[in-house]
Amino acid sequence: MVRAVLAVLICAALSVLATEALGGANAIRKGTPPDVRMTPPPGWRNTPHGPRMTAYPIDALFFDSPDDWDSTRSVIDYFCYYDHLFDKNFTDTELDSIFTLLDGWNLDLALEVAVLKDFIRTGADGFAYGDSMWTRFEGDCGASITLFAMDEPYWAVVSEGIGTGDLAYSVAQTAIWMDSVRTNYPDAEIVSIEPYPVLDEAELEEWIESLEAECQELSIDGIDAFSLDPDWEHRSFDWDSVAALESFCDSEGIPFSLIYWAADATDSTSSDYDWYAGIMDQGEAYSGSPDEYVVESWVWVPRVMTPDTASGNAYPFTRSVLDFYNEFIDWRWP
Repeated sequence: MVRAVLAVLICAALSVLATEALGGANAIRKGTPPDVRMTPPPGWRNTPHGPRMTAYPIDALFFDSPDDWDSTRSVIDYFCYYDHLFDKNFTDTELDSIFTLLDGWNLDLALEVAVLKDFIRTGADGFAYGDSMWTRFEGDCGASITLFAMDEPYWAVVSEGIGTGDLAYSVAQTAIWMDSVRTNYPDAEIVSIEPYPVLDEAELEEWIESLEAECQELSIDGIDAFSLDPDWEHRSFDWDSVAALESFCDSEGIPFSLIYWAADATDSTSSDYDWYAGIMDQGEAYSGSPDEYVVESWVWVPRVMTPDTASGNAYPFTRSVLDFYNEFIDWRWP
C-alpha cells in the first residue's frame, strides 16, 4: 500500500515537472509571483526618407553598455524584441553575441511577431514570414526562442479589412498560425496581444473564447496568456473594464498579462521623463494583479537606455523598468 501511494506521488511530481518544462524556463503561470517582460523601443530616427526604426537600443544594451543594467536584468524574466528588427539590423555574428549574452544572463528570449497584417493575409503566410527569421535566429545564431507574442491579429483583421474583416476570419487564420508554431516550436509559449478600448471588453472576451475553441478543434494548446495593450489616453478607456478582463481571464484559467507604456508620450517631441512619468502613472492607476507585467515601448522614447543607476533628471529606459518594478511589483511578493 505504501509503495503504491509513493508511486502515485512520484508519477504526479514527474508529470508536473514535465508540464513545466514544456513552457520554457520562465513559463507564465497563474498563482505564482508575476513574470516581468521588458521590450525596449524600436529606435525611431528621422532620416532623409522619413522616420525609421533602427534598433539602436539593442546596440546600447548589448554592445555599448552591457554592464550598465545588471540590476534591471535581475528583476526581469523575458527580454523581448521585434523579430523583424533583429533580422534587418544585425549580422549573424552580432545576433550570436546578443543571444549568447541573454543565455549567460539567464534571460528568456521573447519575440513580438506579426501574424496577420496588411502585407500578411493568411495564417500560413504569417508563419512563413516569421519562420524565415526564426530559423535564422535558432539555426545560425544560437537563439532559443521561449515566447512568441502575437502582435494584435484580431485588430489587424478588423481595422485593415483583411480577408472577410471579421472575428471568424481572424480566429481561423490565427489558429492556423498557432498550429504551425506548436508543431515547429513546441517548447515556445504563445501570447495573444490585443488593444483596448478600440476593441471593447465584450469583443476581447469573445476573441479569447473563440480562439480557444478553434484551437481545441485543431487539437492544439490554446494561448499561454492574454496580453492587454491599454490605450489609457483614449476617450472610451475605463480601468474597470481592464479589471473585468483580468477577472475573465482568471475564470478561463488563462494568465492575464498587462502592457505598461506611456500612452501620453507617443510623438517625436516626447521626452524620456514623459515616458517615465507615463508608466508610473499607469502603475498607480491600476490596482489589479496581472500574472505578467510587460514594460514595452514602441514609441520614440526613451531615447537613452542606460544606466539603470541613473538619478535626478536622467530617465533611461532601464531605470524606468527597475523603478517600476521596485514601486509596483516587488512589494507584492515578499
